[in-house]
Amino acid sequence: MITCFELTSRTRLTRMRSAPSPIDEHLALLASAHHDAGVPIPPLLDVTGADPDAVDAVRALPTITFARVASPLPPRESGPADLAVPAASVAALSAAVARNPTASLVVVQLIRATARLPIHDALAMESLAYSMLQAGTEYRSWLARRGTPERLPDPAPRVRITGEPGRTILCLDRPDHANALDTQARHELVDALTALRHSDDEIVLRGAGPHFCAGGDLDEFSSPSDVTATHHLRLRQGVASSVARVRSRLRAEVHGGVIGAGVELSAFAQHVSASPDARFRLPEVRMGLLPGSGGSVSLPRRIGPNRALILMLTGAVLDAGTALTWGLVDEVRA
Repeated sequence: MITCFELTSRTRLTRMRSAPSPIDEHLALLASAHHDAGVPIPPLLDVTGADPDAVDAVRALPTITFARVASPLPPRESGPADLAVPAASVAALSAAVARNPTASLVVVQLIRATARLPIHDALAMESLAYSMLQAGTEYRSWLARRGTPERLPDPAPRVRITGEPGRTILCLDRPDHANALDTQARHELVDALTALRHSDDEIVLRGAGPHFCAGGDLDEFSSPSDVTATHHLRLRQGVASSVARVRSRLRAEVHGGVIGAGVELSAFAQHVSASPDARFRLPEVRMGLLPGSGGSVSLPRRIGPNRALILMLTGAVLDAGTALTWGLVDEVRA
């Protein structure tokens, strides 16, 4: 449910300048009185029809603003609000934000702050936000619900490298785990991409088996003892930075499940082709986290910040045709 703010204090209203509409009065009152513990701050605030200056006045508050749009397709940009949402998507957005309001707010604030930053600075900000959420109650609650998985040793290589004139193919080769990226897979990808950094070859990223990539290996997800150390490690060994450095020569060929890191990393590519069976999803906010493999950087730059946020917050599944319409892929292969 979307929390509605009720204008109940006539005393406060008399101290405010007159606003051009009830929604602007609503926002001005909320912005001016937010230090008062008696004033509720809703996690999601409908600002449809509000003056842009009134919307801007509440941007410092711990809330997400959205405006309803008539189009069934989310626009790339959201205007003065954080989100511009088709009416049919409001209920799903409201339910998603209510499940994990902190992770939802942090990912919105992150994309607000990093939209115009250079890619590698934005990736550093993403890592900071991700580390903070790893220490949060929403993520710990998800870990408790998930339980402790059994980890079996598997020394097999994770990335198969083949070449042909002018082209190097990197194939994620862990099909029994839907090519989920564990620590070893990330290290192998970083090593391969680092070796190719000064090459002129086109780089093709594929996945073996029925799925391109199921995202991060959930068996490795745990509550870190030192979130600052994990932030430092991501900066040193982050696969997103390695992918971003070669993005102008990168072609991603995706199919089947394209989940989490699979979406985030492929979105950096100069060209993304998808098979008709491809399905795209970002589940991290539902886990109390945010996309931590570069998605807060790659997706807003590919499909626009508004579409990126709707995908992240709702965890919606996009089929290949919808992904093409949104701009997430450039081609659907026959």
